[in-house]
Amino acid sequence: VYGAVVSRRVTGSVVSTQSTGELELGDDYILDLKKHYDLPNPEDRYDDIPEVWEGHNIADFVDPDILTKLEELEKEEAMLEEAGVYESEEENLTEEQMEIREKAGLIRKEKAVIRHQHRLNKHRNRTPMSERVIRKKQGIKRARSFIISSRTDGCGR
Repeated sequence: VYGAVVSRRVTGSVVSTQSTGELELGDDYILDLKKHYDLPNPEDRYDDIPEVWEGHNIADFVDPDILTKLEELEKEEAMLEEAGVYESEEENLTEEQMEIREKAGLIRKEKAVIRHQHRLNKHRNRTPMSERVIRKKQGIKRARSFIISSRTDGCGR
């Protein structure tokens, strides 16, 4: 082995490895993992879309006639629209059905009001403060407001 290394140095041939390429190119080096793929056909290594992906054949999910099928569906949809299939049936409702819809709307509104009130009252479930603590807080607020007002009024700044 030592003789092979010495002979390479003497002849001047340099063995290029991945690490030497990385050192030479620096930040421009791109690691090529596809180079080592073990595929039956080596030309398939650099295909943009592989034939098999995560164990599934990609060709099973590709439909070559998709555009023609789309055009047929669009024509069918246009025919259904012309026939009036998608028109609203609000005019054909009976009085009983209209009352049911009105009541359902009122129920929805009432539920929304109840939800809103619950959200407002959610934070009121705390222990009440004693009057002594309330007076103390009010006294601190009054003192702060007095200090602030005296700074602006009496000092002339």
